Amino acid sequence: MKGSQDSELKEQLKILIIEESDKEIDPQSIKDDELLFGEESNIQLDSLDAIQLTMAIQKRYAVKITDSKEARRAFATVNSLADTIQPE
Repeated sequence: MKGSQDSELKEQLKILIIEESDKEIDPQSIKDDELLFGEESNIQLDSLDAIQLTMAIQKRYAVKITDSKEARRAFATVNSLADTIQPE
């Protein structure tokens, strides 16, 4: 199953995002297709958050995100992150 169709994986990722970024928001408030970075984002993650998330994802899911273009694509939304972790 593709990651963006796996609701359990997406819930785990939302919790991980909140924990790693030290944000005090409800994980349920993050929409699956909502931007995670930038001014248009409600959560407004920054580059430090990206580094922390990259390390946490590598540790938990054994997925390495090393290329900056790949990282921008992967961390765009919860859906894109889920698809990076679980492509099929």
